[in-house]
Amino acid sequence: MNLNLRPLLAISALLGAGFANAQTEAPKTPSLADDMGIMQKLGESVDLKTTFKDETGATTSIGEILEDRPVVILPVYFTCPSGCPVIIENLMKTVGKLNASGRTNRINIGNTTDIRVGKDFDVIFLSLNPTETPDVAAKKKAQILRGLEDQSSANGWHLLTGNLDNIKAVTNSLGFRWAYRPMENVLNHPTGTVTITPKGKIVGYTIGNDLPSIIFESNLDNAKNDVVGFKADQTRMFGCIRLSPSASKYRPVVENALKITGVSFALIMMCWIGFLSFKYRQPAVPEGGLPKA
Repeated sequence: MNLNLRPLLAISALLGAGFANAQTEAPKTPSLADDMGIMQKLGESVDLKTTFKDETGATTSIGEILEDRPVVILPVYFTCPSGCPVIIENLMKTVGKLNASGRTNRINIGNTTDIRVGKDFDVIFLSLNPTETPDVAAKKKAQILRGLEDQSSANGWHLLTGNLDNIKAVTNSLGFRWAYRPMENVLNHPTGTVTITPKGKIVGYTIGNDLPSIIFESNLDNAKNDVVGFKADQTRMFGCIRLSPSASKYRPVVENALKITGVSFALIMMCWIGFLSFKYRQPAVPEGGLPKA
């Protein structure tokens, strides 16, 4: 009763070799460190000429938005389900504290103890998602304004959308490194703000989701007085991450687990079929006792 296992062993060897090759040929997934980062370009100028659509559908640029007041730029995207709403809300909270009673640092921007959007500085939300439209921006602006006590500041909030090349042109000038790979459903970017002077010079950053009032006010004061500030602390770097299962770093683990399960199942099935085939090929035992030798 010798079971011939050679065919099964040959098949299992082929499956094992294929599994090993699949492991070695797995494509390298870019790391988040490759995708995201901020190079603080203090003293340099932001791209002022590249055009976008604002929330009304009008064509504009950062240069056209600049008047005689500083501007805070926040690269986000409006339909983001994760980190972007957090930093937008934190920005709104910080802006809400910039009044005579709630301020933490008495910096007189424009000879006033009160700092208001649309009067002392503007805010630009730059969408990093090239598929977003002015209609999406308009809905987001309406949501932002509903959360503000000061409705008179509406003209100081600017929500821009544009194509990928134009977005990249501005974010490169800001020092923001981010990744957009639509085929993999990936849009990964760092969170932070950039404060620029009325002429477009970069004077300060905040990095991460927190926007401490004292740093925010100091950046605005530097922008008003054309003074380049100090580099922001990079240790609080935070990223807004959107990874599909096919693009996540766990994909090779999942795929390998499935491959191992598949190979094991195939081997078990082949062994079981071989066992049944061997069993039913044995001579039947006659009725009345065992066969005589």
